[in-house]
Amino acid sequence: MSASRSHLEPALHRILQELDAYLPDLLIIGGWVPYLYKWYGTNVPWQSSLSFTSEVDVLAPNRLTRNERPLLREILDAAHFRPAQSPEMSAVWEGDVERGEKIEFFVVRNGPLTTADAPTPIADQQMIGAIPLDTLDLLQRNAAVLAVPTTLPNGDVRTVQVRVPQLGAYALNKCQTFNRRLSSATTEGAQKRVKDLLYLRDLMAAGNEVVKRIRHDIANYLPAEQHEVDSAINALHLILRPPKVALFTEVGHILAERDGINPAAARADVQGYLTDLAELLEPYQSPRVADADFDDE
Repeated sequence: MSASRSHLEPALHRILQELDAYLPDLLIIGGWVPYLYKWYGTNVPWQSSLSFTSEVDVLAPNRLTRNERPLLREILDAAHFRPAQSPEMSAVWEGDVERGEKIEFFVVRNGPLTTADAPTPIADQQMIGAIPLDTLDLLQRNAAVLAVPTTLPNGDVRTVQVRVPQLGAYALNKCQTFNRRLSSATTEGAQKRVKDLLYLRDLMAAGNEVVKRIRHDIANYLPAEQHEVDSAINALHLILRPPKVALFTEVGHILAERDGINPAAARADVQGYLTDLAELLEPYQSPRVADADFDDE
């Protein structure tokens, strides 16, 4: 998370270039989303620092038709990406991992829960698997396209059209994902929920224009996404009333190390910005959720 933009950006550029033929069908999710908005979002000035991620998370449709394109596996093979899991089917593909060349594919879960993190095949694509997860359909329904200039190895610049979640959908999804990870007993689950909360903090610290964009998105989602908004509010209230001190301390330590500030101040910063997010969402919650919150107090 502390890696620099200059270290990881070339890997992001290469991955986007290699996936270019399929980008109209794919959605970039995860930790690269705030970065893409900060540097390439139209008229969205971004004031906060960011935590970088060393992999590109990609949401794919359950069926990814080839049409006139090479198979995705053929593109990845030619780019020297190899399956990190089973050679018969992998959701994770790696190039030069030290440079951040790692792709993980996800799909929206359409059936009952099976083995956790077990990849499912993407139809019409050989050897390409994806991790099925709940709530990702929110991101698919509310996407935007950013024009991202990527630098080729020879120094030339090629602009690719990258689909990303709208900021409002990204914020709602992060609230839901950290909530699911609260019960995780694994080290990876604990690390991911800390990252989720830090991503949310960075959204709210990014400045008035970013917060306005999130508020505008949320207002436009209703009533269709009411359940998603209510779920996000419930997740925030779960950690804010009363606050889960240990969790905020963990996030504060990461923020303090990244931004060079006092850990106690960082902890208060995280709690304050997540409180701001809860207050942003509360006007949009359904009456039954508001009444339930009042009864709990």
